[in-house]
Amino acid sequence: MTRSEQAVPRRVAIALAVLPEPKDLHNKVRVCVVSSRKHKNAWVLPKGGVEAGESAREAAMRELWEEVAGVRASGSLPPWSVVEPVVEIIDTKPHSRSPTSDVYAEDYIPSTVYTVHEFAIAETELQETWPENCERVREFVTLAEAQRRVQWRRGLPEALAKAPVTAYVSR
Repeated sequence: MTRSEQAVPRRVAIALAVLPEPKDLHNKVRVCVVSSRKHKNAWVLPKGGVEAGESAREAAMRELWEEVAGVRASGSLPPWSVVEPVVEIIDTKPHSRSPTSDVYAEDYIPSTVYTVHEFAIAETELQETWPENCERVREFVTLAEAQRRVQWRRGLPEALAKAPVTAYVSR
């Protein structure tokens, strides 16, 4: 298969909405999980496909508006980040046109590549209504609880584990 014929993975941006406690950031950080629309009684991190003409961070900001809270994020980085870290998660599910299903093979093509984007938001920014408030429930929970809730969903536990806020909180 030539490079021009090669499949392109779907790009998905994960919006990690972090609600820090300003007086004790290291110990009191909560992240947003939302109920899954497809899987009853299951939780996910807010995420969505990157649309044409949109950066991955812009897609994550859109997801904050649609799925989380009606928050129009500024795009500025949270206090624990100096630069936008590139946290990328390669899906273990191969693309339908991947020549191999071996994730370690050089020619493996994942079905999806996820990028994680963190946003520090204030409780005062949370809206009572937002585009998907009739379809989803949102909760802000500890990092440990978020890990527990999303463990069923491929890629999401890894996204949380690699997120810079996780390292910052555990310092």
